[in-house]
Amino acid sequence: MKKTVLVIGATGMLGRPVALSLQKAGYKVRVFSRDINKTKDIYDNSFEFAYGDVTNKASLENALEGCYGVHINLSGGPTPESYDEIEHKGAFNTALAAKTMDIKKLTIITGASVSEGNSWFYTTNAKHNAELAVKGSGVNYTIFKPSWFMESLPLFIRRNKATLIGKQTTPLSWLAVADYARIVADSFSSDKAVNKTLFVLGPEKYSMEEALTKFISKVVPDVKIKKVSPGMLRFFGRIGKNEKLKDIADFMHYCEKIGNDMEIGSGDELNRLLGAPSTTLDQWLENYIARKEGTVFA
Repeated sequence: MKKTVLVIGATGMLGRPVALSLQKAGYKVRVFSRDINKTKDIYDNSFEFAYGDVTNKASLENALEGCYGVHINLSGGPTPESYDEIEHKGAFNTALAAKTMDIKKLTIITGASVSEGNSWFYTTNAKHNAELAVKGSGVNYTIFKPSWFMESLPLFIRRNKATLIGKQTTPLSWLAVADYARIVADSFSSDKAVNKTLFVLGPEKYSMEEALTKFISKVVPDVKIKKVSPGMLRFFGRIGKNEKLKDIADFMHYCEKIGNDMEIGSGDELNRLLGAPSTTLDQWLENYIARKEGTVFA
């Protein structure tokens, strides 16, 4: 009989590939969502569906009924209160429910810069507190701390313009979502990563500007990069009463300020235990272009 894994936050850029990889690895996947209709538009009937909210422990316990494991992929914002409510308290509630329901394995995504020392920033603070909640739950866990995802590169471009916010000169170990999703799925089939905090770092380093320049040259060569300071973006967000814009400005200022602390650990342990991410930026770009042209359906 197939083991069931509940995926919380399975409709976005990072959650959906994990759900698909878990299914490919032989697990029955149950998708947890506040909007079942939206979820059913994304997934077919080979997936199970559970309705609920991470702020409601009872709904989490119902969703975890009969599960072997759970993967947490929560995204709060744009306000500090929302990050704490969703990413910190949501992880706390999930871990508590997992303990109550005798779940055998729990995995969660946070970030490569998440640490107590960087917790002065509200997003990082929520993720750090989520890590503490998971570690203190008594459930076997694996915490994944990825670097920047290659799939975020198209998000820099809007209306045929590319915007780089701040002086983002720190080299980053860019990571393909497919590699990350495979690693998460593999962790459920092995005890090697139990009660580990693992950094997921791609095979090459580029600054944000270098990676974005490479993306533009291959995908949208006519687009030019415009640089905007976080302060200017925050100003526009404030006068426009746009909390999301202010949140982006705050986050990019954080990235600019912490510099080399964007990746506070090594990927060596993860590479040894679960296999290293191998997709290069050139390989990812080739696949991205092929999908865009309709020659690859994956």
